[in-house]
Amino acid sequence: MNYDSLIMPAGSDYQAAIQHPDFCFKDEELASSSPIKNTNGLPSSASGRFAIVFPLKNHSKNLAVRCFTIFPKDQEKRYTLIDKALKQAKLPFFVDFTYKEEGIYLKNKWYPVLKMD
Repeated sequence: MNYDSLIMPAGSDYQAAIQHPDFCFKDEELASSSPIKNTNGLPSSASGRFAIVFPLKNHSKNLAVRCFTIFPKDQEKRYTLIDKALKQAKLPFFVDFTYKEEGIYLKNKWYPVLKMD
């Protein structure tokens, strides 16, 4: 998919979508998860320069989904190379992640995410 001119959703758009994981996620594990909520009853999140991370609970397993607010055009390639290097290094302090091109559905469109343990 060509994301060169893709305008990414705002944090509030992601937060609204994540309240309904069975609708916004194609990945079965994410779709059957529940967002961990903050004191206001909204999905908790931590934001940085390029993304917002939302913690999720799937049965007894904790997950997180990283939703991008900025999308560099080589992002998929970069995450593929990072994933390969970390798997080869076998460092115990990194979590597994999967890049999902069709990660979250909102505003009638699929947007990429990282699914993380």
